[in-house]
Amino acid sequence: MTASPAPAAMSGDPNGKAQTEAQPGISGSSDSSFDPPPEKDDYESWGHEDTPESSDRLFFAPPLEKYGFDREETYLKPRIADIAEVLRKRRLILLGGLFPFKPDLARFVAWALCAFRKTKHNQDLGVLEWFSPEQVSDKGLAGRIEDVVRPTVFVLPKATPYSISHDLEGFTAALADRHYAVITTEVPKARWHQGQQIDATWLEPTPASLYDQSGLRAYLQCRLETLARSHKGSLVKPEIQSSEQDNLVESLAYPEHINLFIQMLEQRGDPAAGAQVPAALVDELTRGALDDKEALDRWFRSSLSNRERILSIGLALLPGLYEDRFFAAMDEVIAHSWRQRDASLVFIASITLVREAHHS
Repeated sequence: MTASPAPAAMSGDPNGKAQTEAQPGISGSSDSSFDPPPEKDDYESWGHEDTPESSDRLFFAPPLEKYGFDREETYLKPRIADIAEVLRKRRLILLGGLFPFKPDLARFVAWALCAFRKTKHNQDLGVLEWFSPEQVSDKGLAGRIEDVVRPTVFVLPKATPYSISHDLEGFTAALADRHYAVITTEVPKARWHQGQQIDATWLEPTPASLYDQSGLRAYLQCRLETLARSHKGSLVKPEIQSSEQDNLVESLAYPEHINLFIQMLEQRGDPAAGAQVPAALVDELTRGALDDKEALDRWFRSSLSNRERILSIGLALLPGLYEDRFFAAMDEVIAHSWRQRDASLVFIASITLVREAHHS
């Protein structure tokens, strides 16, 4: 089962003229986006290449496999026509506003742009994401980007005006005709103090702009079917009344909240094949999926290994450090404090763990 209806058209070439012909897209809802991705063997390598840029401690190569064309059961692709149009014209976009999943959206946009450039122009773009907005090199972010030779999509989550040295024009110039930048920020537009220049690159995504109700409902059905198949080989999914489904997807609004809803339903025990999920339980799980504190607690206790929990606590206690300093500090904390309470604690310094934390 596909997650949602196929989109009608694409928005345009981010490096050329807008395309108007109808084509199959990669969006998970009935709207336009970048072109379809190349074959699986191509996209699986994006963001994982061992290049000097990706080994630089300012950037890492983010894993992008979750956005693949064969991942409809676990990822609902958003509609990004507006975002694609801004990138086509400006090579840079600032994603602001209250949308809570902007970093993940930025990574998907990078994946989609890579797919577009590969399909239409046979160009292999790199993808680099920074570790932290606090980690700006001595040359400045713009200077560091100018040093990257390979055409690259830079994913810059949670940026601030300081991240670009309060100079949006200079940062844009650093991209030249070679790179793209997808930036997310929690800083309100007015506090960037970039005048009218920021208007052309600023976009505030909303649930309605990214997903339609039919796509969310199809995704919910798909997740219910997947849940049923994972239990005792049953191919009959637990049922939610049709009228309740409409209210449910309207309340949850995002695929991420649907995922939490399904996770909590699963934790309640094996779903009875074809059984009706009580309305009271639907309401309870919906409230839980929308409760950020409860979701964070569930993620920490149910989704992480012991080693990942230690890493998560450390990252919360010691934010913004370069990885070598972070791991050295964690070794000290564990050796001289935590291990006195639990002698089994062992912290393994691995950059892979930092990458995993950025995508958990």
